[in-house]
Amino acid sequence: MAAAIVKEIAERVGMSQSTVSIVLNGRGDEMRISEKTQERIRREAEKLGYRPKPRKEKEKNGKDPGGPAQVLLLWNEKLLGVDIAHFLKGAFQKIEKEQYRIELTVRFFKEDRLDEKLSEADTAKYIGALVSGPSVRDAENLEASFPGLPVIVMNRTGMQLSSIYVDGYELGKKTARLFSEKGLKKPALVMQRHSSTGCRFRAMGFTEGCHDYGLILDEKDNVILENPDTEETIRKTEEVMKKEDRPDCLFVQHLDAVPGVLEALRGLRLRVPDDVSIIAYGPDVAARNYYPSITTVGGRFEDYGETSTELLMTLITKQIATPMNKIIPAVFSFHDSFRQD
Repeated sequence: MAAAIVKEIAERVGMSQSTVSIVLNGRGDEMRISEKTQERIRREAEKLGYRPKPRKEKEKNGKDPGGPAQVLLLWNEKLLGVDIAHFLKGAFQKIEKEQYRIELTVRFFKEDRLDEKLSEADTAKYIGALVSGPSVRDAENLEASFPGLPVIVMNRTGMQLSSIYVDGYELGKKTARLFSEKGLKKPALVMQRHSSTGCRFRAMGFTEGCHDYGLILDEKDNVILENPDTEETIRKTEEVMKKEDRPDCLFVQHLDAVPGVLEALRGLRLRVPDDVSIIAYGPDVAARNYYPSITTVGGRFEDYGETSTELLMTLITKQIATPMNKIIPAVFSFHDSFRQD
């Protein structure tokens, strides 16, 4: 099927290209697209001289001979491990509950190199994509690779793509409240200078929360990194933490910075959490492997899997062409670096 035909029909009927593609491929019924919508698309296709495929009929045993529609799941290699197992659990539970006729095909990519993986994939055979951990560059490549098809990205806002994310502002405020409830007084942020939109919102919420809960947040105490590599993180953390009036708690915005922070504190003979408490943003699975283990805050991967699958199917079945966003709740996972009494 020519992409130009799909695009023209979509413009004529005012629907997404994914909806048009599904109907022209005979999958309108199984994807729960209304009869009225399917008929409109077929009429426009016939006007352009294109003959849609017949609707798929089930065999006597009730199975679809063509199999389920394909959804591409693109996963950042940095998030490998139990995280993807939890994501898939949430996605499969939603697929089974709603009886969606879809199947996930998993492909892994290296950060900032998603374009290499996309060049290998036949994106035309998919009805949409779910993407975990894309960088800004990766997200831009996604927009170009899936014209008119629904793409759901996790924790990446500000793009012309649908997104599932945690409310970073509220997350930051809740972290400040936890520090306050623990009796801590002097927090600091550890973050990159050139941060993502989500990171900036977390920092804003944390700053506002510190003000609301009476914490003393001095910008001079924040550890601002050009890159979260270990050497720079150690050096800049030591500069802040060797002060006489040093912070007693740290909100680390990138798990990549945690090894350098811990190494700096060990070098200064500061104990975690007795002398310094730490809460980091990121997946709990990776944070458990540090010594001491790190308390984290972020979204549950099962929630990401369930919610992204639901949103993708909503965009398809409701013929929604405009990108949509959905928020999932932030969850704290408590470990050694911040003990909840």
